[in-house]
Amino acid sequence: YYVNGFRCRESSKKLEQELWKKDNLPTENQVIFLDAWERHITYQEDDSIREKALGGADTASRSKLVCMPRSIPAKNGMQEAFDDFVKLNQIENRGCLSIGLKAPSKDQAAPCIQNPNAKLRGSENQLYRVEIHSTGKVGEVPPTEKAPKPTWKWARDNASVSFPVRSFEESNDETSVVLEHIGRDSQQLQIGDFVELVIEEMEMEMEPPAPALLRVTKVNKNDFTVTLEGLVDRLFKDIEKQNPRLRKWQCGALPVDIGAADQLENGIEVQFHNDVEEGSKKVGQFKRGDYWLIPARIADGTIEWPLGKGDSATPARKPPRIVEHHYAPIAFLKVGAKYEFDPKKPRKTFPNKK
Repeated sequence: YYVNGFRCRESSKKLEQELWKKDNLPTENQVIFLDAWERHITYQEDDSIREKALGGADTASRSKLVCMPRSIPAKNGMQEAFDDFVKLNQIENRGCLSIGLKAPSKDQAAPCIQNPNAKLRGSENQLYRVEIHSTGKVGEVPPTEKAPKPTWKWARDNASVSFPVRSFEESNDETSVVLEHIGRDSQQLQIGDFVELVIEEMEMEMEPPAPALLRVTKVNKNDFTVTLEGLVDRLFKDIEKQNPRLRKWQCGALPVDIGAADQLENGIEVQFHNDVEEGSKKVGQFKRGDYWLIPARIADGTIEWPLGKGDSATPARKPPRIVEHHYAPIAFLKVGAKYEFDPKKPRKTFPNKK
C-alpha cells in the first residue's frame, strides 16, 4: 500500500497482530489507518548497519521507513473522524526560533538586533540541537492542566550521544544505572549532565509522552555505573527488554517563553516566536520532537543562521525540522452485535489500464 508515495509492504496478518496485540478489542466504531514515517536509526537501534569491512565500526546512521497500523474511534462518521485526526496532527502553524550571538555587556545592542561585535566564544566547532521536549501551545491561549506550556532542551553534537543501558536499580529518590560505556573525551558522561530514557516502544508511539530529564550526580568510570537524581519514568512495561538507552542533554526541561532571550553557551542566544511573521497573534504550536540545528564555527566566530528579509541585523525566524508522519485509511470497523470489517470503502486504488 502506498502512503503519500511511501511503499508499505507489511503483510496484512502482521499489521493485524500489531494493531490488536494488546487484546483490547474496541467497543465503538473504528477507523484503521497506516502511519508511515522515516525513522532515524544508528547502530544502537540496529546493530546490522555497522561497517563489517572496518571491523564493525560505527560509520554512519540511516533513515528507515516505518509503517505502523493505528486506529481511532469514529463516533460520528468514519471519514469525518479520519479527516479531523489528520487536521489535528498535521499542524499548520508551528512555533519558530531565531538564533543570535550576544556581545559582551558593554557592546550590547538593542533586543532582537544582531550586534556586529558579537562573536562565538568557544574552543571547537559544534552542531547544537534545540528540541521541543513536551507538546504545548503558546500565544493568546493561556496554559492549562490539559494544555500545559511546552518545554524545550538543548544539546551539543546534535544530541547524538547516548549510552546503552545494562540494568537499573531504583532506591528512594535515586536511580543507579549500569551502562555499556560512558563515552570518550568531550562526549563522556559527566556529573551535572542531564539524560532521558529512550526505548523502542516509546519511539513507535504516535504521541509519545515526554520522559523525565534526570541530572547525573555520580559517575563511576571503573564499572560504568551512574547515579541519577530522581526515578526513571516507567511509562511502558518491560523497559529493560526494549533496548533502553540514556540520551545526553545539556539541560533539564525549560519552559518556552515567547520573546525571551535564553542563553545556550559561548554567547549563543535563542528566542522562541509564535509565528514566522513579526507581530502575528496566531497561536504557536510546539510539538514534542520538533527541532532546530545550529552549526557553530570557531574559524570566523559565527553561527550558520539566516538573517531576516530586508534587515541584515535581525536573525530570521525559522520553523522547526520535523519528523513528518503520513496517514492513509485502510479499513472501517463497525462495532455492533458483530464486527463488520470493510477494507474497500476507504482505500484509493489505481485505475485499471486496458
